[in-house]
Parts: sequence; structure tokens; C-alpha cells
Amino acid sequence: MKREVLIVDDREDMCWLLSNILKDEGYEATAAGNGKEALDYMEQSIPGVVLLDLKLPDLDGMEVLQRIRTLNQFTPVIVITAYGEIKSAVQAMKLGAYDYITKPFKNEEILFTINRALRDRDLRIEKVKLEQELRDLQEQLFRSEKLAALGRLSAGAAHEIFNPLSVISVRAQLLLGNPDIDSSISRELKVIESQVKRITKIVRNLLSFSRGSPVEKTTLDLNLLVEKTLSLVEYERNFNNLEIITDLDSNLPPILADGSQLAQVFVNLIINAMDAMTHGGNLTISTRRLKEKGVVEMVFKDTGCGIPEENLQKIFDPFFTTKEVGRGTGLGLSIVYGIIKNHGGTINVKSEEGKGSTFTIILPIGKCKQKMTEINIFDNIKKEEGLRHAYSL
Repeated sequence: MKREVLIVDDREDMCWLLSNILKDEGYEATAAGNGKEALDYMEQSIPGVVLLDLKLPDLDGMEVLQRIRTLNQFTPVIVITAYGEIKSAVQAMKLGAYDYITKPFKNEEILFTINRALRDRDLRIEKVKLEQELRDLQEQLFRSEKLAALGRLSAGAAHEIFNPLSVISVRAQLLLGNPDIDSSISRELKVIESQVKRITKIVRNLLSFSRGSPVEKTTLDLNLLVEKTLSLVEYERNFNNLEIITDLDSNLPPILADGSQLAQVFVNLIINAMDAMTHGGNLTISTRRLKEKGVVEMVFKDTGCGIPEENLQKIFDPFFTTKEVGRGTGLGLSIVYGIIKNHGGTINVKSEEGKGSTFTIILPIGKCKQKMTEINIFDNIKKEEGLRHAYSL
């Protein structure tokens, strides 16, 4: 944590004295001769501690204190005041000052107070960080429980739906096989048959969502998987409207993963990006290794319409979709979330309306003992009709 002390005092001799005391103890000291200078400095940098004299030539010391607290709530402010002005110091404490020191002060006293302020500041920052991590874990747990419950419901519903679908499909095919059937009825029966196939695909997605697929990990070249996925979606009508930019780390290590499942993740994110940029735009796909964390990072960044802030917490929920009827089941990103989680990774999104969205995937590298094999996982995906309906959000 930063060990810089900002000294706010209009007396040059006091600033010089405090600076030398602090520098002898390994602190970095910066002096401001008035309130405006101090606030301007706080706009550009965040010191570890502020030593504030309440009597300043330009601004009221209490006002400066409050504005410093507004600029950064974690920076402790230690008020320096004369012995006869204790009431002002107490008032400053009520306005958020960390502590006060009276003049004349001892070197040991001011160093002790600064050390204590820094220690308490670090504890406060760590507390806020841990509270945020706890909220994130609670949200993940809530989402996992929600996915599990909906998965069980989906499995039962899917099996029940398959039975009447089978009856409808068989009857339609029998009628279509009748050579004496009227052509207008034949056309209507073909519409029914096509819609039955579409419902069947949605139900299969429900079953896939409820059961999950066993992860069959092999040693993969993640960059090669990205390139093959891009070749898979080239046929999409909106693909040519986009400029696809790849920034793939040539030193990326191989990872242990289920290539088929990761390909499903990539297809989903790419098609969602296409749908967000129907009039053209840029999709940047990048990979890099985060050595210090033992993971690889993948980023899918588009310049599309973006996601409203109120929807950001919902997009990984099953059945949530913002697309018009017929273009999405609301299962795509919930399946993506489940796949990444099953690989021991995380997926996060940042978005701003009108400026685009960025999906960041973190995957553990793991120990790759197997010989890396050619990726031949795309044939089954290509055979599936209605790729957009199968994977879109």
C-alpha cells in the first residue's frame, strides 16, 4: 500500500520539518501550501495519509477535510491543531478526521499516529475487498442453486414435451406420405413438421442444460480452437458485416479442456456479438497468459449495441433473453456459464449501451501430460441444423 503523506500547511518551516521526519522513516512526503493546492493534488493522486492544518489562507480547513473525504473515503486525515483549539479538532473528528495531533508535537507521536492510520486504512480496504468477494461468492452460489433447481424442472418438462411432439411428428409424416393429400394441406403439414423439429432442438437444449455433458478433457491449443471456431461461423449472413480482429498470444501454453464444449462457448459468444452488430462493427478476440496466476485469459470484445445496466446481472440466468420471439431460447449464456464453471474457470461481462460488450473468460492452465492432438470436434456441430437457434441467447 502507498506510504505517501500529503502535508497541508501554509508554513514552509512546518512542511520542511514534517517532510524530514517522514523521509527519515522511509515515507514519501508531498507538501501543499493551501487548501486548493491540496485538493488539486488529490484529484491527480491518492496519498496514503493527509496531515491537515485547519488554519489555511484560502479555504476553511473543515471544508477541505470534507472534500478530501469525498475524493477518497479510505485516505485517513490527521488534523494538526494548536493546544488551545481542541474544540476544532473534535469537530473535525465528527466530520470524518481520523485523529488529531496538537502543536507542539513529538516526532514519536506523529509517526505512531501515521503508522496506526495506515494500518487501519489497509484493514478497511481489505474488509471492503473481502465483503465484495463474499457478495460475489453468494451471487455465484445463488446462481448455481438456481441453475440446479431449474435444471431438474427442465429435465422433467423436456421428457413430458417429447411425448406429444413424437405423436404430432409421426401423424404429420403419415399424412404427408398419402399421395392423395391436397397440396395446400401438404404445405401446412410441412410447416407443422418444421416447427416440431425446432421445438425438438429447444427441448434437447433443455435436456443438455439440465444434465450437463461430461467433460472429456484433452490437451488443446486454445488459439487453434479459436481459429477453427471462426471458420465454422463464416457462413452466417452477418459475418461479412464484421471486422474480426484476433490478438492471440503466440506463447500461450496448451490447456486441458473439452474442446467441443469450449467451441460451443465460442460459437455462442461470436453469434451474440454478430446479433449486437447487425449494421457492422468490430469483434476483437484475444488470448494471453497471466503467468502470475497460472491461468489463460480470453476476451471477446465487440462494438455493438451493448447491454443495459439493469440486465447485466441477469444475462447468465436461464431463460433470460432480450431478443425477439423466435431468435433465442434464453439458454445460451447460462450453458456457457455452466461450461466455464465446469472447467474451473470464470466468465464476466462488462458493457455500456451504445459502446459494446466485453466478455472475459479465465481458464486454469493445469498440467498437460497428454500429447496435443488435432482438433476434430466440429463435424458434429456442423451437422446440427439451426446453429443460431441452438446456441443463441
